[in-house]
Amino acid sequence: MKIKLHVYIIELMFLLFTIAFSANAYNNSADLFSIGSAEQTGGKFSNKAIIGEPIVIDFSTGSKDSITYDNSAGFLFVSGSSPKPPTGLCFDQSDDSGESYNDQITNKTFDLTISGFGKENAHVYLYDNDLSIIDKKGIVINGRFSININLTDEGIHSITARQMIDGNISDQSEPVIITIDTIRPDPPVLLKLAPEDDSGLKDNLTNQTQDLTIFGSGELDSYLKLRDNGNELHHSIFINETPFVFDISLYNGTHYITGQLFDKAGNTSDMSKPLTITIDTEKPIISIDQPENKVSLSNLFFIKGTTIPSVSYIVKTEIQIYAIKEEQKLYYQLDENQNVKWTTQETWIEMQNPTDWSYFLPDFYSWWPDTWYKILARSSDAAENSNLNISVFGKDIKYSTGLNSNLSSQSIVFGDELEISGRITTEDPNPYGGVKGKRGLRVNSFCALFNF
Repeated sequence: MKIKLHVYIIELMFLLFTIAFSANAYNNSADLFSIGSAEQTGGKFSNKAIIGEPIVIDFSTGSKDSITYDNSAGFLFVSGSSPKPPTGLCFDQSDDSGESYNDQITNKTFDLTISGFGKENAHVYLYDNDLSIIDKKGIVINGRFSININLTDEGIHSITARQMIDGNISDQSEPVIITIDTIRPDPPVLLKLAPEDDSGLKDNLTNQTQDLTIFGSGELDSYLKLRDNGNELHHSIFINETPFVFDISLYNGTHYITGQLFDKAGNTSDMSKPLTITIDTEKPIISIDQPENKVSLSNLFFIKGTTIPSVSYIVKTEIQIYAIKEEQKLYYQLDENQNVKWTTQETWIEMQNPTDWSYFLPDFYSWWPDTWYKILARSSDAAENSNLNISVFGKDIKYSTGLNSNLSSQSIVFGDELEISGRITTEDPNPYGGVKGKRGLRVNSFCALFNF
């Protein structure tokens, strides 16, 4: 029993001596020790390694010196009074791709620069999500260090640093968070004009030019850049909701609007399919070709004219014919038997062909009183622009003069002025019965000015 006890005491003393010797050797080291496979023999730790998960062994009571084995990195750390961690860890702005240079989101994966501050000549080691980056380390020079690393995995990386001074290793620093994003967004979808801006009779046709609202959809937290007929517009739009809306102003004509997305990492989508928007602000051009303006006729068979569109197509052309009798408008109509009648109810007649139009006048000679008539022609296009033209003609309008005038009977142009004196007899229709009658008009003053 005494012999066995002496043996155990000797083995215990030898073990303590070995550990003390190892600790002293490691404490004199200024760097990390790379070690081989861990061994444990006969209940004794060899001086090559410590086995298992990271372990801290105190060498003597009251001593702060210890050996720490980092199993994930294969390093043996010796620490006494731990130095402070590195500070000011940051991600180089030149590696921060995308719209912002300081959001630490990038599509780069190689040679990313991490820098910070530490104690002069300290060795600095980096960690990615608490796992050591074994092959990357740096040295603090003039108070700063800079280390290039590769981060090939998509997603968030929490990068920290530790510095070693005289064999003593610090805790991990505050992290710098870097997001790796190399995935391209899908192209945006530009849908259509807002209903309040879409004035035309078909989608995406309008006569408005300012603050046109467009609906679309695309990846959140990305930037939309627009092109109009291939020309890049000056501004980009940040998408913080979907579907998104944006306002643009366009000039007259047809526009092919396309969009491209840029995410925060700078990845770009393909160009979207074009959204075709037609801006038409110009009124159609209307001409009344037959009869000629301000003429008197004995007979007339057709009223003819043309309407020329500006940008969008012509939707409708209508004409209106009326006479004025005793300051009252009498409108031309056809009854259910296609006979001419005159009424005080305003009437428009739609042309079958809105661009090259023609209207047949039945019984002009028999059923049209001898007086002046106005023709109004109006046309509207698909963008809801409209225009109006007016022509005047008369049927068998004559005048004859009496005293103090040597004018002979002739046609009078509607709207012209004639100064006469004496007595004038004019033929004026009875618009209700279509029967001619005569009325005498005596001018009391020496001169009178007449408007026809």
